[in-house]
Amino acid sequence: MGPLGIHIGGPIRASVGLGAGRRLRCSADDACSRETIGFVSAEPGLRGGRVSLGAGLRWGGLATSATARATFLQRWGSSSDERYLGFEIGAAPVALVGFRLGGFRAMNRDRGGSDILRMRNFSIGL
Repeated sequence: MGPLGIHIGGPIRASVGLGAGRRLRCSADDACSRETIGFVSAEPGLRGGRVSLGAGLRWGGLATSATARATFLQRWGSSSDERYLGFEIGAAPVALVGFRLGGFRAMNRDRGGSDILRMRNFSIGL
């Protein structure tokens, strides 16, 4: 099982994420109503793409979740093909529908990219 999601917003505009994950911890009861998952994901989009390494928590019957991830992001279609490294957090209060917020630092400022990139997007899935 791995992360799968659709993300809308931010400078990438829209993207589809697919990855691989591993359950790291599960609650003691048989229903596993609370679990921790480590994952790696790739997310190609309309104006860029991301590769992330992160961890997620899921609990409750409504599939409430939270994620934290380190991300490499590359924007394409601009004159500089800007590259960024950053950190993102996400929350999905009900059935894996939620949002992500991120902050990124430019890796190639000498090529004309923006120094800092802030991102927010709407998410369905991890």
